[in-house]
Order: sequence, then structure tokens, then C-alpha cells
Amino acid sequence: MSQWILQLNPNFFVEKGEPISFYQKGEDDWWGISRYFKQIEDGEEAYIWQSIDYRFLPHKLRGIYAKATIISVPPHSKHHQMRINELKRQDVGKWTNPAVEQHQKSKHSLLIRYIDCYATNPLTVDDLVMAGLPNIGPLRFFRSEIYKLAEPDALKIETLLRDKSDP
Repeated sequence: MSQWILQLNPNFFVEKGEPISFYQKGEDDWWGISRYFKQIEDGEEAYIWQSIDYRFLPHKLRGIYAKATIISVPPHSKHHQMRINELKRQDVGKWTNPAVEQHQKSKHSLLIRYIDCYATNPLTVDDLVMAGLPNIGPLRFFRSEIYKLAEPDALKIETLLRDKSDP
């Protein structure tokens, strides 16, 4: 099974790129993607990456803020599609740019469930570079929405997150 990074740009939701902390363990969410939708499988895991706008906040705030399980990929069952539609309706008014909202909602959708949240202690760019991961997707191609992780990189990220959360 593959592991993924799903990138979120907080500028679409709040002004001046403040980190978003709405991830709640156990909650479902939808994610619009335009690539890899035929390669992603139910049950795979994804890390949620926030790409803070460089103009407003230091890069140290960019990083992994949550981990999720992919519950459903296209084509969805009727039940899962209804859940995605419900989540999209709940998002009305949360976007800072209606055009971006419409664009996101027109993409293929994943249904995900957050399994861990790191809003108070994210795995930052500095953490990843210091651990020898300067070439993972969001650090090289910061404008893309989804990245497939190489297995060694996914294992290293999992270890970093576990070490970071241990007291």
C-alpha cells in the first residue's frame, strides 16, 4: 500500500496564511485531487501538509499537521458519495475565494478520516530536512496538491512523528 501527502494551502481558507487547526481525530473530510486518483486505494494513508504562504509566515510553519486514512476513492459507493456531498455542503462559506472553492469541488474527491492530528506540534520543513528528507514532494514542488511517498521516506516520516509525540 502506498502513502501520500495531501497538500492544503491555508490561504484558501483564512487570511494571511495562518495555520489551520480544524483537523479532529476521527472526523471525516473530503479532498479534491486532479492527479493519481486512479492509483490511490481505499485504506491507504495520507499526511496532511500545510503550505503556508512564504510572504506572510516563516517556512518553519510549513509541514505535516495531520494523518488520515483514505476511506473511499472514485468511483464511490452511493453511501460514500452522499457523505462527500454532505461534507462539501458544510464547507460553504469557509473559503476565502469562491472561484477556488468551485475549482476544488469540481475535482475528483477522496473521502478521508483523520487518525492523528499534530496542530500543536507539526512535523516542519526543518524537521524533515534535518532528518535527511529534503527531496520529498512538497519541499521540491510546493504548488502541487498530492505527492506519492517512497516507502523509505514514509517510514522515516512515521518514525519522526512517533519520536516527536513521545514525551
